[in-house]
Amino acid sequence: MCLILTGMRGPARLGAVDDTYAAVLAAVISLIVALITSVATALVARQQVRAQLNEVTQAQFADILARRIEVYPDLWRLIQSATSDTIRTGIPPGRQWAEQLFQGITRWHARNGVFLTQGSYDRYNDFRAATLAIYLRCRAGGHPAASELRALDAIWSGTSGQSGLATELKNDLGSYRAAAVSVT
Repeated sequence: MCLILTGMRGPARLGAVDDTYAAVLAAVISLIVALITSVATALVARQQVRAQLNEVTQAQFADILARRIEVYPDLWRLIQSATSDTIRTGIPPGRQWAEQLFQGITRWHARNGVFLTQGSYDRYNDFRAATLAIYLRCRAGGHPAASELRALDAIWSGTSGQSGLATELKNDLGSYRAAAVSVT
């Protein structure tokens, strides 16, 4: 612009305008390249963060699964022997059975309940509530009824309409569905 004001005419003026245009064009191109580079860098960084987060998540799942594999068998043995196996023997359980079962599942939960998934916890809680009712009745002088034992076994083994605690525990370990931990 100042070239025009100074009165330059002809080819000299066109050369100056071309140089200014070239400089502005170079600056705009540099800005576009810088923006593209910044966006690409941000996308790559985001992918790296996602990959690292996925690695941490997979490691946590692996650790939790390892702990479940370690602690679930204790709960399984306790409940299986107190319900299904007791039914198979045909010998009615006594007051001591109710106390041992309630105290056993309560102790197990205090140490390991954090590893239960929500589905397993829901069924565990149903089992614990039913066991507590039997235990309290036995403390008051009653005896476990065969129907109560069958009800506990249904919570443990499941019914046609609802999975049991045993099924939920197996699900947690990946027995009935694809495991959440990928193998690399």
